[in-house]
Amino acid sequence: MTAVLRTLAMCSALLFLNAASAAGQIAARATYVGDGSFELPTAGPISPRDPVAIAVAPNGALHVVDRAGQVVVFERDGAPDRAYGAGSLTEPLAIAFDELGRAYVLDKGLKQVQVYNGRGEQQLVIGGDNRGVSQLGDPVALTLGPRGFVYVLDKGDRSVKVFSRDGAFVRQVGLGVIIGDPSGIAVGGDGRIFVADKNRGAQVFTFPPFSEVPWQGASAPETLSLGAVEEAVAIAVDGSGTLVVLDGGQGRIWGGSRLDPAARPETRALYGGVGQGRGSFREAVGLAFTPERHLVVLDRDLRKIERIELAEGGDAPPLEWDYPIRVSQLPPDPVGAVTGIGPSGDGTARFVIASPQGRGLRVERVTSERYEDLFGDAFESYMVPETAGPETLVMGFQRTPGTMAFNDTLLVVTEPDEDRFSIFDRSGNTLGTFGRDYDDDRRLNKPVGVGLFSDGSLVVADRDNHRLAVFSADLTSLLGSFPLQEAWGVALSPDGDLFAWSEQGLSIVGVPLDGAPPQPVAAGLLTGPVQDVKFDVQGNMFVLEKLTSRVTVLDSGLERVLVRLGGRDSRFEATHLSLDALGNVYLANLEEGRTLVYRWDARLPELETLRAVLSADAVAFSWDPVESDYLWGYRLSGAPSRQGPFTQLATTTGGAFDLALAEDFEYRWLRVDPVSIAGTASSSDQPVPGSRGPGRLC
Repeated sequence: MTAVLRTLAMCSALLFLNAASAAGQIAARATYVGDGSFELPTAGPISPRDPVAIAVAPNGALHVVDRAGQVVVFERDGAPDRAYGAGSLTEPLAIAFDELGRAYVLDKGLKQVQVYNGRGEQQLVIGGDNRGVSQLGDPVALTLGPRGFVYVLDKGDRSVKVFSRDGAFVRQVGLGVIIGDPSGIAVGGDGRIFVADKNRGAQVFTFPPFSEVPWQGASAPETLSLGAVEEAVAIAVDGSGTLVVLDGGQGRIWGGSRLDPAARPETRALYGGVGQGRGSFREAVGLAFTPERHLVVLDRDLRKIERIELAEGGDAPPLEWDYPIRVSQLPPDPVGAVTGIGPSGDGTARFVIASPQGRGLRVERVTSERYEDLFGDAFESYMVPETAGPETLVMGFQRTPGTMAFNDTLLVVTEPDEDRFSIFDRSGNTLGTFGRDYDDDRRLNKPVGVGLFSDGSLVVADRDNHRLAVFSADLTSLLGSFPLQEAWGVALSPDGDLFAWSEQGLSIVGVPLDGAPPQPVAAGLLTGPVQDVKFDVQGNMFVLEKLTSRVTVLDSGLERVLVRLGGRDSRFEATHLSLDALGNVYLANLEEGRTLVYRWDARLPELETLRAVLSADAVAFSWDPVESDYLWGYRLSGAPSRQGPFTQLATTTGGAFDLALAEDFEYRWLRVDPVSIAGTASSSDQPVPGSRGPGRLC
């Protein structure tokens, strides 16, 4: 066959593959867009020498990854704008954007993700080498999904690693044995994960959202047929479910709506072919969706960017992911090891901070401050002072203390090496030491864990006596003793249920106080030995894992994992876990005197309807319930003005509430907000009028 005939045959095949038969007509599935297609400059200070990937920022600018060590930015018309990353990037390979315009650049050489703001300034680093569970072995692709999670395809350990947008490690999804040569990753608007495989045969695989993948064991992927792909080099998906794969071997784009069974025939070529000129590629290496739902394709050999408009799926509604939980880490870390947090009753919190080596403790009363995270959301957190202030309480110990427990009036600290525990009042005065001076069954031997019941009685994990010992509030009587080999830690739920674990931490057991046999809890949900356990006010259980410093958050029914977080530093082994009332999680190492802080929350949508019916002495509220597995209840708040501040008046788990109105009722504006199982509430900007004046409802 002559060269002319070969060219004609190729063009005929291209025309056929780029067309779809409908009602006797042939319609193109994708068309060339001249406005936004351009050639890359061949020389100049910001000319990419080795272009390997492309992404489009929310403002429409095109960012081309130059494997030589930078990212080059072009305007839509191809005008070079600037470059960034030189000096910090060594072998960049992929790029993605969040909705605020931050660029996440995967560096294969450094095995990390570098995050840059809109001015090209580096803000933080995610992953890296020798970082424990956050470590990246052979990263080959990345993408950002809904809720701001960052997904890195790691060919080295054959997994997808999921991080929060500020670098907190969330989880790992194994690829299994079917995927031979993973090359690209995309995540849909509903959280579904897509992985491209360069191997011949089935080359696109899909996993459920990571929230639905079992937290233990493997999850086999499904195969998704998009056509006769030869070499999948990149993959992308828009928020409505249109999935496209770039075939480097054939220079083609394959794809279609994964939600439409009729759009899954054997051949789903959308655009392209091998050659030069419009609609042809020689070494296509990257593609990405634009904000207006065009596709841009990067060709390394032809040094061009070609813009394409898809004919299908433009009117498809956006997909939604019903997983509302978000995770972040809070820099800077507090100075010292935060070993306990207790209430103060006045909107502040009492932080117990250990000095290095743990021989001294100081108690600081800290006021929360307003911060903004990388999601752009404002939240409350605490900034622990570096040094003691005038109200600081200081306590010294002969040897390293163990753990501690709070209530409104007391602080209890165990001293394992002294075979006792000490009790302090709110002023830091020692009320007594107990355990070593007893000569009967109340005598303790290496007490480690401690907890305070609501009635003032306390429970101690008495390690070398292999038991849990429950003392009366006045410490004169031993109320109960429950056997547990090498008892190490105890935790009390908001309902007063007792949980404990041994020094090896192989399981957590619920200990009935009526003497019934202990029962293991969450046995199939934990991935490693237990170091510490805490409960928040919603009843969720937080489990600190030994060695990895990861925290597993279980729901109040102890039946499912809500999220995992932590493990950003492999050299850090947390010994203590603490929670504040604002959703912040503190991991501390007593010996090093260091603390890492993480935050988790769950944002639910506002109420769509709120009805209020007035009577003489009350107002009856009702609303359509929020449909979510992550709903805890609802919070009713009031404020003297529409702008706030709003004060919590009541909470309920139902879909209605009757608010009694006293003569001095002062709140002119009222609102009802859904509260998530994380304790965070959405904030409606549409409160309802509560009164025309004091005591008068409109």
